[in-house]
Amino acid sequence: MKENKVRKRAVKVEHLFAAAVLAAVILPGFASKGGLELAELSNGDSFSYRGLDWQDKKKDVEEKLGLEFDQPVMNSGYGTKIYQNEDGMELFEMTGTEYYKFDTAGLENVEVIFAAEDGIQDLGEFEQRISSGLTELYGDPEYTLEREALYPVVSENMVKFRKSCWKAEAGEGLGDALYLQADMDEGSAVKYVRLMVERTAPEISENELEDLDITGFKDGDIYKFNNLEWGSSPAQVEEQTGIKFENPGIGVHDPENGNGIYFRARIVNYFGFKGAETYDFMRGGLREVVIGFGTEDGTLDITELETKLLGELEKMYGKADKKLEALGKESDSFRKRRNYIWEGAKQSGIQNSFGIDVYSDKDDKTVQMRLLISNYAIEEIPEPDVTSTAIRITDLKKDDSYTYRGIEWGCTPEELEDLLGIKLREPDDFGEPVNKDAQTPVQYSEVRRVELLGMLGMEYYSFLDNKLFEAGIVFDNRGGDNLRNYEDLIIQMLENTYEEGEGKKESEIESGDGKTTIVQYKWNGKAEEGYINSLFVVCYRNKFGTTEKVQLAVCRQPVDKK
Repeated sequence: MKENKVRKRAVKVEHLFAAAVLAAVILPGFASKGGLELAELSNGDSFSYRGLDWQDKKKDVEEKLGLEFDQPVMNSGYGTKIYQNEDGMELFEMTGTEYYKFDTAGLENVEVIFAAEDGIQDLGEFEQRISSGLTELYGDPEYTLEREALYPVVSENMVKFRKSCWKAEAGEGLGDALYLQADMDEGSAVKYVRLMVERTAPEISENELEDLDITGFKDGDIYKFNNLEWGSSPAQVEEQTGIKFENPGIGVHDPENGNGIYFRARIVNYFGFKGAETYDFMRGGLREVVIGFGTEDGTLDITELETKLLGELEKMYGKADKKLEALGKESDSFRKRRNYIWEGAKQSGIQNSFGIDVYSDKDDKTVQMRLLISNYAIEEIPEPDVTSTAIRITDLKKDDSYTYRGIEWGCTPEELEDLLGIKLREPDDFGEPVNKDAQTPVQYSEVRRVELLGMLGMEYYSFLDNKLFEAGIVFDNRGGDNLRNYEDLIIQMLENTYEEGEGKKESEIESGDGKTTIVQYKWNGKAEEGYINSLFVVCYRNKFGTTEKVQLAVCRQPVDKK
């Protein structure tokens, strides 16, 4: 067995024996033919990928590996780009797809995803072969967790996962991590295997912990984090807090535009529980601080922490202005979600708030919690009182016909402005001038914020020949959350109210981030005078099964087009 500085502990005899049996009897050899070798995941001192350096730029990776990347499959507003190696990578006679993730500082992680052929094959032996090889090379994993997924992973039918992690120190306070993850269906068959190497943030020792001070979350009528001024630069925050925002390769960064998210910038203590602080900057100014508690595998019971923290916050700031609750599927490990929201003073173009997101398991134990102090710009979108713009499921139907808030179909934009009491902005640009003779639709997006079932979305109205024919709400995951639970909640409530609709249809389209799955639910009203009013819920899921956008729409169309 080769000596390797990455090994963090001696390999146990039973693991070596099991690996030897697996290698000699079941699956011969640990090296792939002309592809990836597991030993290439280390440079001897820390984890890496095929000899790459973590500060390598895209062109460096292309030169070192002889690759030529096409357009990125993902390009975020924070300077993060993900490129796909379309030639694939072979490991143990299986071919997977490589994804290289870069931020403005260089290479951030590399992931190889292997998929079962035709969705029938079980990759369980393949996963175990990799696991045994990694254990022989690098020792026992830091941890292995197996649980039901909070959200579907990779595809809709994957409901469980098993994940192992190996860690290594990389010097200068940094660490590297190697992950092996198996995504499983309801029958526990492994359908996807993911192998990922990444640079990680440093672990903080216990004696470096600072106590979390919750007394400084409000200045007058504005919520802040320990009196930090919103809009402060990273340098100003460093000076005031003593934190050093180092290692720009950690997290998401776009320093050229002043954008950056610094994960795990500091570890704090509250009632004996550790929390990790994250700082979010936009255009050079601080806009959000998040403190997260709990563990990734959801095994740490922090119910006591929730009770104590909520009690202390209510003593200082009063009861939350809002409490929202959502219920996940029976298979979800994080069964329930609660949101407590304290709203700051109304400011022009700014949404200021303090909140707690709480996740509980099926036994009602609190397993994860986030404190969020935010001061987001809302780009001058009108922010009316939420209660006046809340919409109920029952507002979507009148008599036997679907409607939107009772607004008459066929009204003009001017009549809609009078009805809503607001001024519509310029309509969306569809790339060509409006031609009323050709009946080109005109859509007014982001008209105002509305709330449905505890979620805020943006209202839109569409006109054809200057007459209203469609209206609805768009909910997106700009905050990064998976909207799958919200999708399920809307469908459940609609079916409870209006019974089952016309069924569910799925289709796929190619997008810049890979394939997008579109899931459409539909309810038809009663046809009248050659027209029918329909209710739609359209959900957009990325290649990993994450619901990124939910659109609720009510429209009026000719019967022959329904």
